[in-house]
Amino acid sequence: MRPPLIVYIDTIGVGTAATIAAAAARRGVATALICPPGAWRGARGPLARVIETEDFALQTLRRLLARLDRRFSIRGLCSLFGPFRADGFLHGTVATLAAERGLVHSPPEALAAATNKFLTRLYLGVAGIPDIPYGLASDEASLVAMARRIGYPVVLKPLTGVGSSLIFRCRNDDEARDNWRRALRRLPLAFYEQLRMAPHTFVTPQGAVLHFDPARSMLVERYLPGREASVECVVTGEKIIPLVVHDKLGIEERPGVVLEHLLVAPPARFSSAEVKRLRDHAVAAIRAIGLRNTFCHVELRWLDGEGPRVLEVNPRLGAGCVADSIETFAGLDVDAVCVSLILGRKLPRIRRRRAPRHAMIFLFSPRAGTLAKLDGLDAVNDLPDCRVVRVMHEVGDTVGGTMEEGFLAGIWMEARTREAARRAYARVRRLVDIAVA
Repeated sequence: MRPPLIVYIDTIGVGTAATIAAAAARRGVATALICPPGAWRGARGPLARVIETEDFALQTLRRLLARLDRRFSIRGLCSLFGPFRADGFLHGTVATLAAERGLVHSPPEALAAATNKFLTRLYLGVAGIPDIPYGLASDEASLVAMARRIGYPVVLKPLTGVGSSLIFRCRNDDEARDNWRRALRRLPLAFYEQLRMAPHTFVTPQGAVLHFDPARSMLVERYLPGREASVECVVTGEKIIPLVVHDKLGIEERPGVVLEHLLVAPPARFSSAEVKRLRDHAVAAIRAIGLRNTFCHVELRWLDGEGPRVLEVNPRLGAGCVADSIETFAGLDVDAVCVSLILGRKLPRIRRRRAPRHAMIFLFSPRAGTLAKLDGLDAVNDLPDCRVVRVMHEVGDTVGGTMEEGFLAGIWMEARTREAARRAYARVRRLVDIAVA
């Protein structure tokens, strides 16, 4: 009998394969990785196979999976970031392959709508979900026209991407033009590969054919003032379950980047009625896009007098210590749930916990370069209320931070009030010494 196998296929989030493999192994399921040459830098570890390829076209991946079929029984296919590439939309291609094999998946068009932020807004509008004015600029003339129609201030941001990269608040025509030029110069050299996605075409459910070039266009949106939050959800079949709401207490808006220094859960600045509206709005957004069998990270801002509005919807978990937050408040092992989603198995029971408020603290690189020093995390880990320290980069790594969130570490610790959370953040910053060369 051929052993069961999960196949992880991606060009960006390759390191996640090891986490999935470890959780799958506990279920008696092996894991294979299909990735670009050299992307899997470590030893094979828990992976049963590593297949390297430069070509991620549908036909090529079919052939590579056929090779694995000789030795294994493929029970699940997955991708985490699956970018738009010259050879196709990888996340959608993996979903198509899963559908061909009768395996669980999220619809390719839903994954595209969650990856392309213009399509996200389009789907929200079709579903009648309260949203904000927006447009897609392809040159300075269209940028200024859209900004005037929307009304300043507006936000200029990439069509695709992660890590709060190249986000510009524009208060007038001159700032819009200046930031447009700055963004388009930097897009081809952006730190995160997700911003360097290839041109692509999308056919809407209504039959309209839309063409996008992420390197030569920018999304223009109404600027959203107000309190910010994120909602982590899990989607199994058509059931969408909100797990945790994080209140973003410490946000810093810089030219080109928004840094989220401090989050707390449960929320400190939202009433119970407002938290319910945040959860409901996140669920409605996910349903509008049509995502299935995945974790979802939804970011929102609360507009006084109007309610929540979506910033973005991602078909994956948030960064940092989000998994620890879900374990703390929903009693779920995120890695185990991820494997269940891939295999189409029933999820473990969610056991809501009345845990005290916790703080999630992010440490960022001050600029792009080589990380020369990241000292003091051991002292943070020794703090009595600290629960987890997650290191995202080691000394010697190339890091971002000039025009994007350069994540270095995440800390999860108990902080029963917002004042305690702010004090904890200040203490962590005093203890940790960061240098970038």
